[in-house]
Amino acid sequence: MSGIILSVNAGSSSLKVSLFAPTADGPKHLATCSVDSINADATASFKSTVKDISEQEKDLTNVRDHDGALQHVLKHLFRTTTSEEDVTHVCHRVVHGGTFKKRVVIDDKSLHHLEALIELAPL
Repeated sequence: MSGIILSVNAGSSSLKVSLFAPTADGPKHLATCSVDSINADATASFKSTVKDISEQEKDLTNVRDHDGALQHVLKHLFRTTTSEEDVTHVCHRVVHGGTFKKRVVIDDKSLHHLEALIELAPL
């Protein structure tokens, strides 16, 4: 299965990642995983729409930040849903896009524009 879309939504203490497959009728949702309370050691939690969560995946002791949470989620999704090689598109929700009103491809110009808005919603 190729053409998979990986959608990322990072909040100040959470991370949500979804996978979608292209179909003639539009994107089809395959799976969603989330890690909540990332910066609160004892209360972090892992959820997945894919019910096959291993004991190792339930253990979030090594998830200390958003990078660790993303690695944790991707490892689960690539084990249970699709392979890394199948992902051809990645999108990320941005809190405030300034003058951008629709989706944009991130290039040097759009990245510079978004970086100038960081103070509106720092992560």
